[in-house]
Amino acid sequence: MRPDGRAALVGAVAVSLLFACVPAPAVPTPTSVATAAAAKPTAAVPASPAVAASPAAVAASPAAAASPAVSPAAKPAASPAASPATVVASPSPVALPTPGPAPKPAAAGTFGFGRLATADDIKKVDIEVRPDGAGLPVGSGTAVQGRPIYAQKCASCHGANGEGGGAPKLVDPTPFKPGVTATVGNYWPYATTVWDYINRAMPFDKPGSLSADEVYALTAFLLSENKIVNESDVMDAQSLPRVKMPNASGFVSPDPRPDVH
Repeated sequence: MRPDGRAALVGAVAVSLLFACVPAPAVPTPTSVATAAAAKPTAAVPASPAVAASPAAVAASPAAAASPAVSPAAKPAASPAASPATVVASPSPVALPTPGPAPKPAAAGTFGFGRLATADDIKKVDIEVRPDGAGLPVGSGTAVQGRPIYAQKCASCHGANGEGGGAPKLVDPTPFKPGVTATVGNYWPYATTVWDYINRAMPFDKPGSLSADEVYALTAFLLSENKIVNESDVMDAQSLPRVKMPNASGFVSPDPRPDVH
């Protein structure tokens, strides 16, 4: 053999050995193609009722075979609230009575309601009781006489013994000072004012209904409970102005406080 022919032979053998070492490419089979298709995610395609699924696709995907077919005729049920049969008709409006005309005043300067005060109405409040006793009427009373009157007409608001309740406290012999509750006994400067207030404003639901004797008796009862007079002391137009109230000196004129001028 010629030298150049030997070299050609060696090269041919080397090439054949090289190709023998390289693995042959895999040939796809039907099974591998189906497995790769199942493993690769695909975009969801809306189901169309006009396209029937192929048997091969159903066999390849068991989940798709188990899924029920979507019926294009299925529609959501109508809401009961939207049904005309469930709407309640609005009731017919009720006609209101026509208001009457405004009352006309019976006389100039009045408002068209109520009544004019009678002479007796005016007499009950046309009073002026002064510290010196001017204005006090004829009559008298004691604390003993005033106790049952107080129990009947005053205790329900002011307490059984004047200790207060729904209405202010009336009895407290403690000398008045800042922090002490002001009462008839320890604060008011004149005993005649006690008579005037009871006569003018009490009982609160029937002011002016007490007689002069009842007012004297109630005044005596409150003064006695506050340890200012005795139970047997008679209160009238002469004796009542002479009663010295504990806090009389607390009311002076002119007012000495520098912050009120």
